[in-house]
Amino acid sequence: MDTDGRRSIVFVYMIAVEITGLLFTGVTGLQFDSNPSFVQFYENKTTPLGTLLFKLNAYVSDSNHVTIFTDDPVTKMYVNITEEREANRISANITLNKELDRELYESEMDLKFFLSDAIGNTVGKTVKLYILDVCDEAPQFDRPSYVLEIEETDPVGQKLVYSEIRATDRDNGLYAVIKYSMEPKTESEYWRAIYNETFKLDPMNGSLYLLKNLDYENNSFYQFTVHAK
Repeated sequence: MDTDGRRSIVFVYMIAVEITGLLFTGVTGLQFDSNPSFVQFYENKTTPLGTLLFKLNAYVSDSNHVTIFTDDPVTKMYVNITEEREANRISANITLNKELDRELYESEMDLKFFLSDAIGNTVGKTVKLYILDVCDEAPQFDRPSYVLEIEETDPVGQKLVYSEIRATDRDNGLYAVIKYSMEPKTESEYWRAIYNETFKLDPMNGSLYLLKNLDYENNSFYQFTVHAK
């Protein structure tokens, strides 16, 4: 049997952002606004870097003497900070600077931001960034093809010995569940019907079953293309 891991892949990352609160407290008149408390962001792989993830806000007496920044290496790597100022308010647009991939990086990370005034008073806020798994990995078969010898006397309705087909992918959770299917590798509609009447592939575990008695003189060779998705 030929194996084919083709499937329709949705290249989407779901990013959930949760604000965990202040890192430091007790600085009078200098604090982040509580928003955003929770933000869910959907990003397609084709979306250009620079897409807005969320916004940080702070209400201060004079925004010209306050800045929002980060000195954390991880935060610097993954996001950009662009400030906007009004009389008593400063905000920062947090945009994506580096593509996120759950399979290559951790499923969550802490992004650290700081609010500082001209005389050195500083408070901070930690944003926990969750990278939720999605179905973006194509299954890989454990071998390029499968060859199985079957006896005419093999019982009908039972799983054929050593017939299990195996594929894996790097997704997690529900997206790691693989379903199998197969189609006869023949152009003849007549033989396609015969193939489908003779063999069945379990879609969940890749086991092959014999559905009817075999006749060597009638046909001694069957070929299917197997799909995993």
